[in-house]
Amino acid sequence: MKDHDDGRNLSTQAVLEIVHALSEGVNAVRKTVQRELSFEDRLKTSVYELLEAKLETQALTYYDCAKLLEVLFREFEYFEVLIQNLIGFCSVGQTLTLERSNTNLKRLLEEVVALFEASAAEKGLSIELVVVGEPSLKLDRQLVRRALINLMDNAVKYSYVSVEGERFIQIRCHRYSSMDDWVVSFESYGVGITKEEITSGSIFKYGTRGVLSGDRGRKGTGIGLAETKRIVDAHGGKLIVSSNKKGEDAYLTSIKLVFPFWGGHMKDARH
Repeated sequence: MKDHDDGRNLSTQAVLEIVHALSEGVNAVRKTVQRELSFEDRLKTSVYELLEAKLETQALTYYDCAKLLEVLFREFEYFEVLIQNLIGFCSVGQTLTLERSNTNLKRLLEEVVALFEASAAEKGLSIELVVVGEPSLKLDRQLVRRALINLMDNAVKYSYVSVEGERFIQIRCHRYSSMDDWVVSFESYGVGITKEEITSGSIFKYGTRGVLSGDRGRKGTGIGLAETKRIVDAHGGKLIVSSNKKGEDAYLTSIKLVFPFWGGHMKDARH
């Protein structure tokens, strides 16, 4: 694929990574269903066939079904974000329409944390969420939710599995200035972003992954962070990134989203 005039640089490899991410998501559903329902056998069949067999033998209780629906809802929410990111890439250069409403950031962050608790636990990661005050802002809830999910996904994906005393994701939300701006910060320990990538802004280009991001075979699309910045910019906010080396090959990375109290300009932003 050729580079686009609007700054997008989605390579053929990036497209393959998107397909890979969606495929991995499908596999994640199968694994999660099997794990949550305590299936000892790993049947090589579709999730539907597997559940149908259990229903026929009345091996599923009401509690099992409720738990399964919750699991599937969580997994497919993540799929939706991947798809919306791809749609966002395709719509760069067009007006980003914001549907603002009074949004409780604390509640929104709690939803995002719940979405990733299981995957974080699998990697031995603890998630700490601290919200100071009552952050109620006029934002596009769905777009901001997608931005938060993108950052949480990266924090889990690029955190190291085993680092002595450093396996964590810290999320903070508090007032940022006397102008009633609010900040949401994500801090994690693991794969870093180089200073050159931050200062040049290359890390925010569509289809671009950091030079360190392939560590330990990690996959990605190079779209999530670019979409997050686009969403924050549309609200009149800013995205602040820092990544400092804390060991031989590990970094402490902090990403801050700053939102104005009234969500920026009342007119839609054009990107």
